[in-house]
Amino acid sequence: MKVNDPLYGEAAAAGNVNPYAPPGAHASVIDPNFNVSPTFKPWKWLTTYFTYNYSQAYSAGNGGGFPAGDGNGHATIPVTNELHVHSDLYEAGAKASILGDTLFINTAFFQQHRIQPGIAATYARDTARGFEIEADYQPAGTFI
Repeated sequence: MKVNDPLYGEAAAAGNVNPYAPPGAHASVIDPNFNVSPTFKPWKWLTTYFTYNYSQAYSAGNGGGFPAGDGNGHATIPVTNELHVHSDLYEAGAKASILGDTLFINTAFFQQHRIQPGIAATYARDTARGFEIEADYQPAGTFI
């Protein structure tokens, strides 16, 4: 990943950065993402599923950007938890197709654990739980 500061010229003119340093930095980050979602069809009109998702992402702290470089075009980012903020999502649901495939009802329960970055490299575990229900009616017919 290569990042460039769009305001580097203005910062150099104001004396806030080393005018001889490059205006960007390089860093390598691997953000794994794993998803599994088996489905079961107990009846012709009903499909059930379970989903598990694990992902990692770069921390949104520091405005989502990287800290200043080391003067040689390399980001001065230590390989720490800041680069591996993870999330776990569990979801189970059902999708029904009834009334001659004109009414569709979807329901799901979910739970997600995330790490929320805070100020001064602090982190907090956040859990969200919920239930979703959706109904969609699509009448069959010919329209001119």
